[in-house]
Amino acid sequence: MRLKRKHIVFFFITLLFIALSDIKQASETALTTPAPQINPLVKALALEYDEYFKEKIQSKHIPGAAICIIKDDKIVHIKGYGIKDISTRDSVGIHTVFRLGSVSKSIAATLAGILVEDSLLNWDNNVKSYLPDFRLKTEASTNELKIRHILSHTTGLIRHSYTNYIEDGKSLEEMIPELSNVNLIGPVGSVYSYQNLAYSLIDPIIETSTGMDYETTLEERLFRPLNMKNSSASYEGIVENSDIAYPHHYYKGRLRKSRITKKYYNAAPAGGINASIWDMANFLIAINGQKPWVIGQPVLDELFKPQVNTYIKYQYFGGWPKMRKSYYGLGFRILDYSNKKVVYHGGYVNGYKTGMAILPEENIGICILTNYSGNLANRGIRDFIDMYINHEQYIKDYENISTISSINPSFTPERSYHSLPPQ
Repeated sequence: MRLKRKHIVFFFITLLFIALSDIKQASETALTTPAPQINPLVKALALEYDEYFKEKIQSKHIPGAAICIIKDDKIVHIKGYGIKDISTRDSVGIHTVFRLGSVSKSIAATLAGILVEDSLLNWDNNVKSYLPDFRLKTEASTNELKIRHILSHTTGLIRHSYTNYIEDGKSLEEMIPELSNVNLIGPVGSVYSYQNLAYSLIDPIIETSTGMDYETTLEERLFRPLNMKNSSASYEGIVENSDIAYPHHYYKGRLRKSRITKKYYNAAPAGGINASIWDMANFLIAINGQKPWVIGQPVLDELFKPQVNTYIKYQYFGGWPKMRKSYYGLGFRILDYSNKKVVYHGGYVNGYKTGMAILPEENIGICILTNYSGNLANRGIRDFIDMYINHEQYIKDYENISTISSINPSFTPERSYHSLPPQ
């Protein structure tokens, strides 16, 4: 049951007094190596959200899910809920693997950003400089198409051009030449039009620039450095794992397990990534700017810069009444929600529904993975942001007060890493 607001406010005020007492005590003791702590008011927010999420899982009849909440460079809350397989009743854990759907686009763009940082790619290089045989309908559009346009859905192609070919199981080598037959709906760079096949051009571009295939590059440049140890970009990568959440559906009032299909693994940058909530927590911390040795802030700033207006009447955000503006960056949606900058992406594939978001100016983020096609992954993120906004002042007051604990200004603690009990 969701906690009542008056109880939460009381709980937050109580924690604030405790925090003040702790800081005073710390200032009176000669601590020379203060250990960085998670803001207890953020912990309280996570506890409130956990109660909310458990209620939603039950009321919406979601078989299984996992969530993580991060703040700065730490995991505040990470947990699995429900079951991963109706036939075995096994519980979802923090290393249980889900399919991500279009959240894969954000991972692909982040990988591209790492390669830009290493001067292996350039956002404004022409696609033809990597793929000489590539063609759009007109020569002018072909010559104007850049990596930036692919990753921002501003190719000029009609929405979902040849997504049906992806679902039919064709290979990228078969599908990409077909884009030359599609009539353009506007000049390159001017019109937002969501793509899966065109977005996946980043796959052969990365292979050309690195000399390695897309999955190997992901593993070496992103998954391994971020300790995303359960992540993969292939059908085999999920079905050969012993800890996976199967998709489920309701048929004649009964919950049934669905099979994992091969759809979209042939367009992995658009929808073919598999990951656990542990992996996604590490990914969120990185895009929150806390792992600059993997990806630096200047590249993140470029990823999160609005490239094209997607308009708030877009039906995906119909349940976000506080939305003011909506854009697409490079692999991420950039939202102005209740005067907060929100970097977001959602995904759906094969019965899995997912979503993730960070508030880069607040250094907080959340990811939700589910093995059912309801709207919890979308609305659950919206509700988390609303909860944060409701308690933002308490959280920031604590952060301001806690600066007192910097007793020795010359001391710079080493970066601490969040650890969890053995699973």
